[in-house]
Amino acid sequence: MEIKASGNYFRNLVRNDEIYFYMRLFVYFFFIPLGIYIIRFVFIRTFTNSMKVDNGLLTIHYTKLFRSREQSFPVSGTLLELRNYQDDIRLPSYYQLSVIVDKKTKYIADSREGFTKETFLAFMSAFSGTYLVSP
Repeated sequence: MEIKASGNYFRNLVRNDEIYFYMRLFVYFFFIPLGIYIIRFVFIRTFTNSMKVDNGLLTIHYTKLFRSREQSFPVSGTLLELRNYQDDIRLPSYYQLSVIVDKKTKYIADSREGFTKETFLAFMSAFSGTYLVSP
């Protein structure tokens, strides 16, 4: 006497509890950290749209989490600092303009967002009131 299974071998593999367990582990240890990474490092980043000095206020317009926002600082007591960074010698260097209020960095604008060194220098000279740009 011979008996045969009515199911298919490959369908039985998918229904197997071990495969289901490993698939769940894969989801927990791959997709969930990937989602956290995307939320943390992609969506929460700020993108500086514009900066202006008007009526004694430094106003920064930026986008964060798909929403336009605005942050203002009084010109008095505010310091602008321009730094040159190079993460790796194979990558080009970039500039960061830091807005420092009460010895604390409140905002950082980056040249990788579309600004150049010359625009940062022109903005800093307009901020200081000298309106001079070095060649």
